[in-house]
Order: sequence, then C-alpha cells, then structure tokens
Amino acid sequence: MISIIVPVYNVEAFLLECLESITAQTFSDFEAILVDDGSTDSSGKICDDYPLKDNRFRVIHQPNAGLGPARNTGIEASSGQYVMFVDSDDVIAPTLVETLFNLLISSSADVAVTGHVRADEQGNPVDQAYGAEGIQIISGSDSVSKCFFGTPYERIVFSVAWAKLYSREIIHSLRAGSYYSGQDLNFNFQVYQRVSSVAFQDVRKYYWRQRSSSITHADNSRQQYWRFLSIADLDGVFSHDERTSFRSLYLRKLYRVMSTIRLHLAGTEYYDAFKRKCRQIRSSYNTEYLKDRNISLKEKIVTCLLWTFPGIGHVIFRISGN
Repeated sequence: MISIIVPVYNVEAFLLECLESITAQTFSDFEAILVDDGSTDSSGKICDDYPLKDNRFRVIHQPNAGLGPARNTGIEASSGQYVMFVDSDDVIAPTLVETLFNLLISSSADVAVTGHVRADEQGNPVDQAYGAEGIQIISGSDSVSKCFFGTPYERIVFSVAWAKLYSREIIHSLRAGSYYSGQDLNFNFQVYQRVSSVAFQDVRKYYWRQRSSSITHADNSRQQYWRFLSIADLDGVFSHDERTSFRSLYLRKLYRVMSTIRLHLAGTEYYDAFKRKCRQIRSSYNTEYLKDRNISLKEKIVTCLLWTFPGIGHVIFRISGN
C-alpha cells in the first residue's frame, strides 16, 4: 500500500535506529526502499544486512548524486499506491504511517501533512511533542502560501518532503532537483499545484534530528545560493502567460529572496553568478511583477528599494520570511 523511501548517505551512527523505527510501525502494509547514495562509511553494509531481518526492506546502491536524485531513484523503484520519505538520520513514532494513512483516506486529500519534533543528536526531543490535533483541509495555493510566508514552523512543515504521505497519482511524474539545498521546497511547490486538497494535522510523530553537520543546518553562502536557485528554477513549471495564484505567490517569493539574500552573498564566490541570474529574472519579469494585482503596491515598492539598498533587506522581511 505504501512505499517508504529512505535516502542514505554516511549516517552509520543513526541509520539502525531509523530503520528499526520503520519496522516498528503499526501499519504493516509497506515496502521500505533504502537508497544508498554512495556512502563511504558502513551505512551501505547496514542497509544490506537489514532485509535479512525484515523482508519488507530492499536496497539500491548508487554513486553519490545527492538527496534529490536518491529520492528519485526510490520513487522510480517503488510500487506503493502512496509514497512517503524518511531521512535516514531521523526517527518516526510507531503510529506515524498509520496516522498519515488514516488522515489521507478520511479526508480524500491528495497529500497528508503532519508536524514534527526537533530532537538533539542523541534523539532527545528539544521542543514540545504535541500540537493542535484538529484536521485542516486546505488548498494547494494555501499550502504554498504557508511554505513561503507562514510562521517559521509552518514554513518547515509545508516545505519539507518528510512527515507527509503523497498519492502516487500526484507525484508519479515529478522528480526532485539536484540542488545542494532547497530541493524539498522545489518538489513540494510542484506537488501543491497538482492537488485537489491537502490534509494537515499537527500531530508530531516525526523526530527531526538536529545535526550540526547536516546540510539543513549549514548556514553558509553555498546553501543560500542553492536555495535561491531552487526557487528561481520553478519558473520552468509555468507557461510564461500563465496567471494563477501560484504564479503570484512564486513572483512574490522570488522578488523577496532576490532582495534579502543579496546581502548574505555579497563578497562570496557565488555573488557574481547570483547577480547575473537576478538580472535575467528582473529583465524578464519586472513588468509582470509590477502589474500583478495579487501583490501589494507596498511590497513592490519595498522590494525595489531593497534591490537598490540591500543593507536594509535582512530587517524588512525577517518576520514574514524570505
């Protein structure tokens, strides 16, 4: 019924705990596909040994290509009616899969979304393990709005690929990008454009391990630049004359990012490439952006000023996200 895809790369200290948490699920009708993305530690062997304990697991080894391509390999090899992703250094509560499945079926939605708990490197929760358990049925455009402009917690919940259950019909032709950072948001933006509805319940049964060495927590210029590219490249999912709520949300986010990230990248090796890309975008879409009635005049004025005076950009959009 469900395909659980686990990309694996050099996580020997955490992998077994992750796999055992999948085995312990109360929902048993699943296959787990472990994609060893060229690990150089003992992760590959741990993957190979695990199907001897649980025959619902199978292993694919591939040369290192990154998180997005590893997920793509898993999608292509999977056969479940529904698909979910688990990162190989994280842990899931025994009822997570059952909760996601029941949420998706009872709501007749295309994607089920739940919350998460941040955990330290030892797996101990570092924030509250409960949320508001009421069910919300929201549109795809509202999901994108939460991704781009929601609270800090909402921006994580709706952009990450894990702690979700996807209908195969929605994602069968989608693939994650090869970005160093930002592939989750890029992937889910495309997902949300295809859905009839999204079911959200803030039950927190996914334990997101906070590792200082992970890509997510590497707050550096390389990560910032790739996040920008992952958003800029979404232009390819629209026709150029398309006027939808998704297009307005995309343009609003894109112009915010160009204005606010500039200060972070100034003086780095990525700055020249960033400026070239921004010039291309602004040359192509300034007229469309300025004419878009779904974007406030105030926002247009502010982003234009920030492009000219980047020093104040970080402050302006700190609260509502960049």
